[in-house]
Amino acid sequence: MIAAAGGTIALAITVITIPGIAIALAPFLGKDDYQQKRLVNRLTYLKRSKQIEMREKDGKVALILTETGRSRLLAYQVEELAIERPKKWDDQWRLVIFDIPVKQKVARDILRGRLKLLGFRQLQESVWIHPYPCHNEVEFLATLYEVWPFVKVLTVSQLPEDDQERLKKLFNLE
Repeated sequence: MIAAAGGTIALAITVITIPGIAIALAPFLGKDDYQQKRLVNRLTYLKRSKQIEMREKDGKVALILTETGRSRLLAYQVEELAIERPKKWDDQWRLVIFDIPVKQKVARDILRGRLKLLGFRQLQESVWIHPYPCHNEVEFLATLYEVWPFVKVLTVSQLPEDDQERLKKLFNLE
């Protein structure tokens, strides 16, 4: 079993702590002992921290993402989240409005911070604006923070003239 995975002492020790890992990892492990050790150590950490589970059936080992792992993965996805800027603006504004209960103040504050990081500008206390399509990104964030029922994403073609001009300059749309 160890020979099939390229076999190192670290791998042998890990095989004892995580039964079946050598077989599961055999296709991914090359001849580089350092890379083998890093991958096995990382998977060992993920298993110990209950982010993945390993299940064996019919001689095959499956790595399964736990709820803890899913939450962690979503956190990484949040860091990578961005709104795509099309080549030409469609002359539509996206308004994100929300009325999140006081008991969810932390989630509301985090949502505001994320909107700001995504390039939204605040029009009013709970009204944010962006010139590009962003429904999926806002829905992802609001769902992640469990406030989606309190959030609306609207697409509008007109704003008051003074806001329109100021926002066009702010978003470099002219």
